[in-house]
Amino acid sequence: MKPDLTNNAEKQPSVLASLNSKDILDAITAGIVIINEKAIVISYNGEFKNLYPEIKNGVNFSKIIDELNEDYSKSLDSYLESNQSCFNLYLKHKQSFNLTITFKEINAQTDKKLFIGSVDIESNEHEFELLQQLIDTMPENIFIKDENFRFILANNWVAKIMGAKSPNELIGKTDFEFYPKKLAQLYNITEKEIVSTGKPLFNHKEKIVTEGKIRWYSSTKVPLYNKHGHINGIVGIGRDITNEVKEKRTLEKAKEEAEKADKLKSSFLSNLSHEIRTPLNGIIGFSQYLRKHTSDENPHFRFLDIIHNNGKHLLLLINNIIEVSMIESNEIPLKLRKFRINPILDQLKTNFDPAFKDNNKIEFSFSAGLPDNKDIIYSDDNKLHRIMNNLIDNAIKFTEKGKIEFGYTLENDSIKFFVTDTGIGINHDFIQEIFKPFRQVDESITRSYGGTGLGLTISKGLLKLLNGKIWVKSVPNKGSTFYFTLPIGPV
Repeated sequence: MKPDLTNNAEKQPSVLASLNSKDILDAITAGIVIINEKAIVISYNGEFKNLYPEIKNGVNFSKIIDELNEDYSKSLDSYLESNQSCFNLYLKHKQSFNLTITFKEINAQTDKKLFIGSVDIESNEHEFELLQQLIDTMPENIFIKDENFRFILANNWVAKIMGAKSPNELIGKTDFEFYPKKLAQLYNITEKEIVSTGKPLFNHKEKIVTEGKIRWYSSTKVPLYNKHGHINGIVGIGRDITNEVKEKRTLEKAKEEAEKADKLKSSFLSNLSHEIRTPLNGIIGFSQYLRKHTSDENPHFRFLDIIHNNGKHLLLLINNIIEVSMIESNEIPLKLRKFRINPILDQLKTNFDPAFKDNNKIEFSFSAGLPDNKDIIYSDDNKLHRIMNNLIDNAIKFTEKGKIEFGYTLENDSIKFFVTDTGIGINHDFIQEIFKPFRQVDESITRSYGGTGLGLTISKGLLKLLNGKIWVKSVPNKGSTFYFTLPIGPV
């Protein structure tokens, strides 16, 4: 039995009449828009709204298209006024592709003209694929957003940290659809400022939670300009710096622990030195008292002399160790003031003169670089006395004959001090070593001349605190000259 085609044909008009025009438009895969003869939007489908999210019924079509197409409205107006039933409008989309909207007049049961426009997008798939492959090979996170902060382009790294299967899932969407609200708002505030001010953001550290783990990125975001010089989006590049951040934190923690240990060491040495120096001063004091009241001919006098001298040596060693520790911990107090140099060096000369009375093989002299009352410097006089005392003491220790001279000269805004001797000298290979703690030229020096090797370390540390520097020039078996400088005025 044949079907009743006549009855089916009669039913078609009623079926079409029951369909909503909006449903029909949305079923079309191309972008569709309907306007009247005054370019007012009457209707559109979902595909067209994806291209122009700002579109609304009742608004002029000229307000929908972005400023990339400044001359399009004149063309549209001319087409509408010329009563053409069909025309093309060629546009450039803000997402950097070209499109054509073909308008055709449609019959409508109204006295006003209506035009339906269908969108044809110019295909740049080959170029886009090449660009996508290029950015996917980059080890950084790369993306482009429009002025509404929707993704236009992204690579696989961006998709991965945002929890998307591919970059295509990001296109047309914002951070709010992938990140927690607070985090998305934080990014949005930063990006809004870039778009509004045009100021780029370089190497900004950002925290991102991906796959349940916290990772840190160094993010650079710059404004994206169109051909008219207007900002229509941003370009972002992010570099994973999680390992760098962890290493930095590890170093900071290690530094804190080292500083803590250093303070504990200083506190320990300070307390220990007090506990040791108190009985040691008693030993030195009583041994000195007994020496004064004991005849040189008494067999016990030699033992008292050994006790006294070794006690003084031990006390000096303890003081030096404490001083080195305080210098390393930056706990040495400075008393800066104006003072004269000549009286301090004259006093040093007087203090050391007795050491040369019984030794006619060494000539000892002091050379002033400035006359009295012109020899004024702003520094710490006690520290200057300490440094010069160490250098003269070293010169005496390593010089058997010849001469030792100390003094200073004026050089620009600094005072250059010197201590010269004709002693054993220093091999060039060991010059840098002598300023390190407990270091001397070799082990035989310690055995032959004694000493702990702390005097130069202390002097260098004190000079660093006083914005000075120290160095040495030496020739083995001919002698050495130690130089150090101090600024004349406060620095």
